[in-house]
Formats: sequence, structure tokens, C-alpha cells
Amino acid sequence: MRRPAQMTRSEFRNFKRSAMQYIVRDRQLFRKQSKNVPLVRVVDNARGREEILARLHDESGHRSREGTYRKVADRYF
Repeated sequence: MRRPAQMTRSEFRNFKRSAMQYIVRDRQLFRKQSKNVPLVRVVDNARGREEILARLHDESGHRSREGTYRKVADRYF
């Protein structure tokens, strides 16, 4: 990876450090957590987030807000 001319060395180092926390699998972006924690999928659009919330809420038998939040937080970033 080469540093763009308009980016300082420090900015580029920080960018690389941040970028290394992500991985692409099957055309999906995932964020790495720690070594023994599963990858979590990055959802970067509002429609996708709404669909995930609705699906997980329905699948879990309409759990409380905290129960649904925990399921989402465990799987998505």
C-alpha cells in the first residue's frame, strides 16, 4: 500500500492501523474484534440496519429493546 501524496506519514500510519481492523469476505465487509471473538459484519446503510433490526426483533419473539440490541451488537458493527 502506497501513501497518497496529500497524506502525511502520520495520517497514513493511522489509516493503515484502522484499515487492518477490517476484512472482506464474500463481498461483505467485516470488522475484526479480538482473536477469539467472531467477526461482525459492517452495515453502512440505513435500510440495511432497519431490515436487520426488524428481522432480529421478530426472530427473537419480540424481546425487549436490550435483548434485540445485544443480538445486533454481537453480529453487526
